[in-house]
Amino acid sequence: MKRALVVVVVACGGSPRPTTPPQPRDPKPVPVAQQGKITPEMFCDKFIALRDGGCDAFASVQMTRDECVSELSKAAGDPSEAAFMSQTGQCVVGFQTCKDVIACLAELGPNEQDLRACGEDKPGKAVGVPRAEWAKRNGAGVTKFSQATSSKERPIEVCTIAGEAEWLQELACDDGSHPIGGHEAAEMARVGNMGKGGRCGSIIDLYRVKCEDKTYDIYVDGYVCPQPK
Repeated sequence: MKRALVVVVVACGGSPRPTTPPQPRDPKPVPVAQQGKITPEMFCDKFIALRDGGCDAFASVQMTRDECVSELSKAAGDPSEAAFMSQTGQCVVGFQTCKDVIACLAELGPNEQDLRACGEDKPGKAVGVPRAEWAKRNGAGVTKFSQATSSKERPIEVCTIAGEAEWLQELACDDGSHPIGGHEAAEMARVGNMGKGGRCGSIIDLYRVKCEDKTYDIYVDGYVCPQPK
């Protein structure tokens, strides 16, 4: 649940790489009020009101208020998770309409166009690598979990938080089954972040994927993107 909101929004509301000339964007939404500390109760009350009020982007996250508050309260002890909740909370609590909340959330996470060099200390920005190198990154071309080799030091490399879920969805167990059937399933398989790692010191996520014959620990760096052409 802790990151499911952003995963769902980026997957459903984000913009894929354009194949037609870009259209003028809507004006950036303005928050109804500057928010102070976002509590789990504040976050969950507004999120559930939006979801139950017809905000389709949140429909797949089916939690009761008590479950939502419990999950977010657990995250408060992890500084990086607490910071992430604070960021998303400013969007969820600070904006009135579903459209404006989604627009705000879509700005979070690494931007595929606003990239950093490996040696730059710019938290939150993805590292840009040449496209030829991107095509050979760890995890490229893998089709089964049994083929994936990863560690905190050498994680699977993908671009954006939504890219983590999409990569996991594409992989199969050796029996042909796909245990990660959607973005919410990917979030449920996420154990948490393991701190900085990978080639450029980005935050690494650990996923635990259960197949019939084996459970796989998959370390993923969602902050590696191909440089724009």
